[in-house]
Formats: sequence, C-alpha cells, structure tokens
Amino acid sequence: MPAKPLGRERKRLAFFVIAIGLGTFFLPMVILNPPLLDRAQWSPFHIASAVNAGALPVPKGHFDEALLEIALLYLLMILALVAVFFRNASKPLTAISTVGFIVSVMAKFWRLGFLYTFGWYYWEPSRMKIGLAWRILPWIMPILLALCLASKGINDKSRP
Repeated sequence: MPAKPLGRERKRLAFFVIAIGLGTFFLPMVILNPPLLDRAQWSPFHIASAVNAGALPVPKGHFDEALLEIALLYLLMILALVAVFFRNASKPLTAISTVGFIVSVMAKFWRLGFLYTFGWYYWEPSRMKIGLAWRILPWIMPILLALCLASKGINDKSRP
C-alpha cells in the first residue's frame, strides 16, 4: 500500500481518469448489424435501460456475467470518485482500483457475454463490433491503480 497520501496533481489526474470512465456510460459499447430493437449502437446506458424495461436479454438470450462486471466497474468508479475527495485517499482508492483491476481483466470475455445477451448463440464477426466504451472502460481501473502505486507522483512535491 502507498505510504504517502496522493498529492494534488495525482488527485486531479485520478479525477480526470474517473470522469473519462464515467463518460463512457453514454458512448457506444457495441455496434450491432443488423440492429436490435431499432438500435444499432448500444451504450451501457441503453443496455441498462433495456434490461430495466425487460427488453434485454432478448427471448432465449442469457443475462451474462459481462453485464454484471460492467455494472460493477461503474459502481467502483463512483466509489473511487468519492474516495478522491477524502484527505487520505490513497488507501481507499488503491483498494477500489485493485478490485476494479481484477474485474477489468475479465473484459476479454465480454464478447461472448454480449452475444448471449443479444440472443446470438453463434459467432459471426460482422454481427457485432466493439464500440469506443468497450475500448476505454477496461483501462480505467488499471490506470487508477498505477496512479495509486506510483512512488513519486507527477509534480506531487513528494520528491526528496
């Protein structure tokens, strides 16, 4: 665990990284061809809305762990955002980003989860493409963890 609290610059950088991560909630996660439920681009917001409305998973589809992992990442980002504003933010932020790092590693299995969630049981590369949110989201928690574990921060005044 880090011995020193995060400096002002690392807190700002952590806030910026978390803001980017939370912003992915409205970016396309997957792009479907053909569109499903009159929508080709599905953001985490649209997926969550459709799950809440009972439209997803589609008939014969599965509610896969990928959706739970993504929801957990967003919850962890909210907790990390709160932790950044604490005076001794380094320990809680390190714990949160460590859990997030472990969950982020599972992103390599999201494709199969989305295929099941959208009701497709077979693999056709042209049916689903990865969106911008999918490319950014798995990197947020590893970047936060790196910020927490860096021994000397960027302009942190913690240099000897």
